Amino acid sequence: MAIPDFTPEKIFEDHFTVAYPPERVFDMFGDVARVAACLPGASLAGVPTPERVEGMIRVTLGPISANFRGAARIERDLESLSGRILGIGSDQRSRSSTQGEIRYRLVPTDQGAATRVELSIGYSLMGMLAQIAREGLVRDLAGRLTADFARNLERQLSGIQPAGPAAEARNLNGVSLLIGLLRTRARRVLQRVLGRYNLGE
Repeated sequence: MAIPDFTPEKIFEDHFTVAYPPERVFDMFGDVARVAACLPGASLAGVPTPERVEGMIRVTLGPISANFRGAARIERDLESLSGRILGIGSDQRSRSSTQGEIRYRLVPTDQGAATRVELSIGYSLMGMLAQIAREGLVRDLAGRLTADFARNLERQLSGIQPAGPAAEARNLNGVSLLIGLLRTRARRVLQRVLGRYNLGE
């Protein structure tokens, strides 16, 4: 399966920090199997190479469950401690397809003892899932995924296997994530209302 370059329809930025030096994080990012183990819902097919990987990511959004099967092209630059992952996949059941691009750059912090992982995430989504996956929801879900990935990455770097007793528990479940997002947004609205109330007094 060829993986062509493309121009993403949507792009957004994110970042997280881990308490390990950039060189060590960069080395880990070169181990595709360990990186995939940090991402909920992801599984590999066959043996990956440093430049290419094939696999699947399972996504559940409300009544729709999709298994995106595809491949990704991996590019890495040791000199700049940066990289690019370009992927393509499709799900036959929902007749949806996607293209995605993740660019990352590792920035030393805490005098080189820690790493800030800066991300640029771009995607294009076609089919049934595109009709319900609005930009705000995708952005928020990606934020939650990034947080989960960061926690699992930290565990991997410390020699501890990522949490999750079974593959089913590691699926990207949009319902549970959405509930968490709604709770977070409700707290923010309540804080704003209480803040205005206090100012009024």
